[in-house]
Amino acid sequence: MKRTAVLIGAVALSLVAAATPASAARAVRPAVRIHVSSTKHVIAPDSLRPGLVHVKNTGSKQIYLVRRVKAKWGVSTFVADYNAPTPTGLARHFSTLDNLLAHRDVFVPLTRGTYFFVDGAPSRINAANVKTVVVKGTIWNSPKPTSIAAPISGTGATLGVPTTLPRHRYLHFRNLTDYTVVVVMFRIGSGTSNTALANFVAKPTLRKLGNLNITASEEFWYASPHRSLYHGYTIPAGRYLMVDYAYTDTAKTPRFGKGQAVAIRVA
Repeated sequence: MKRTAVLIGAVALSLVAAATPASAARAVRPAVRIHVSSTKHVIAPDSLRPGLVHVKNTGSKQIYLVRRVKAKWGVSTFVADYNAPTPTGLARHFSTLDNLLAHRDVFVPLTRGTYFFVDGAPSRINAANVKTVVVKGTIWNSPKPTSIAAPISGTGATLGVPTTLPRHRYLHFRNLTDYTVVVVMFRIGSGTSNTALANFVAKPTLRKLGNLNITASEEFWYASPHRSLYHGYTIPAGRYLMVDYAYTDTAKTPRFGKGQAVAIRVA
């Protein structure tokens, strides 16, 4: 599975110029606004302080967020891995935080190091599509948003999201597994009964997923092992199915079975 096939204005970092470290710590950390420009460049700060960061994609294109694992793996390595036939190199050399869709926002923990913010729309990229962001300095955390826990845990990649959700909230995703995971939310139409949906959840398979009456879908999270973030969502009321696909090898069919699908009522 190639990464780009997964379901799917400069940035202002408002700091008070004269602030001391103590006064900055007392200030509320503002959101970081990023987007892909018309020339396919990611507009983002050159550097950020570590901590919990509120990141908003204000543009119309998705932005792939990764952290470099080792200093020797730079932009040229990333471009080669991204353009490769399979995402095996990406999984080995880079840790994925998210594939942040257009007009979505997340609260994501950033540690010191080098990150790449990338135009995630093209099937092939070049170095101009990659923005290098260095995270350095003292820790400055955004306030945690009001959220609902959604852990993914165990060898079965069990999805621990509630069966009822409000229309708007943040989901606190935590990938506690050794898998790369993709979380997708499907809207279920009237062609699938409550009984059929419950039967699917009891014994989910990729083949049976295609038999459900799915009217819309959205990727909520895409992340490497042991990553976490708060994902903001706003969706209409109705019946939904949330699933997580778990990849021991991102070039092969994912693990998908019992515990990886939850029927949800949004009200």
